[in-house]
Amino acid sequence: MKFRDEPFEDTEKQFADMRQLIIESYTAYKWPRNWLICRMEDWKFGGNSVHQKKNPNFLRDNARLWYDESGRLAGIAVSEYGKNSIYTQVHPEYPEIEKEMIPWIIDVWAKNKPQLEKFVYATDKSRKKLLAGFGFEELKDAGWMREYDLRNPLDDVPLAAGFRIERLSENRNYQSLLDAVNAAFDRSLKLPMEWLESKILKAPSMSEEWQLSAITPNDEHASFCFAWIDRVNRIAEIEPIGTRPEYQKKGLAKAMVAECFRRLRDEGIRLAYIASGPEPLPSNKLYESLNPVRRWNERKWIRQVQA
Repeated sequence: MKFRDEPFEDTEKQFADMRQLIIESYTAYKWPRNWLICRMEDWKFGGNSVHQKKNPNFLRDNARLWYDESGRLAGIAVSEYGKNSIYTQVHPEYPEIEKEMIPWIIDVWAKNKPQLEKFVYATDKSRKKLLAGFGFEELKDAGWMREYDLRNPLDDVPLAAGFRIERLSENRNYQSLLDAVNAAFDRSLKLPMEWLESKILKAPSMSEEWQLSAITPNDEHASFCFAWIDRVNRIAEIEPIGTRPEYQKKGLAKAMVAECFRRLRDEGIRLAYIASGPEPLPSNKLYESLNPVRRWNERKWIRQVQA
């Protein structure tokens, strides 16, 4: 089969095709071999919505689409941050397309970069073999993806006295939530309000109803999580999760995520996913304590591009 490729021009059709590929790939694979809805939507409506003001071509420069002869999207090459790393999202009916995508990545996208980075789950033997064939070398642990079966009994996790859990739709205190996000991740370059509003109000799978926070007695956001829902597959990814430093070690995040699990289950969602960085990141202890049923270790692979 012949494929044609084109740059991402940020059209509604292109992004709808990208979302559909992500949904259909999970339906077929039944595990997050490609990105989930959260990461694809966050790529467009999260931080990159801010980057586009400085570089209007950011999305175009960092994504390319491959279509089959009938006009069905077969593959996506997408860089989250436009630096050295890039991901390939491949429709399960077109596994052969990835061999066409990698040369474009090496020869075009990474042409002026010192090194190229790819991330592959340790269990994904076919992708590891493909990368090795193109001169990539496995480098190190890059993080974890955990799966939670919401049909299993959920632990009752008490919330610290004086705190309450609310949806953003109940308080609409965007500034307090943004302050909590910036504080939790100790950001020297603060995220602007535009980042939060774009994520909450524009991303198709996110809404004020599915942003939960542990609220202090003084009505501040202390701990937060965002649940992105794929209703076709009845799954959700929870990202980001964080707690302001002054409210850490109170069990707020665990109680909040456990409540998020319960609400997702009541909504008919079967499985939830949480991604994290590599050990010894402290959050891994929290995510393990929530009793995942499956987990995948992500590995970083590199290829030198320039001498």
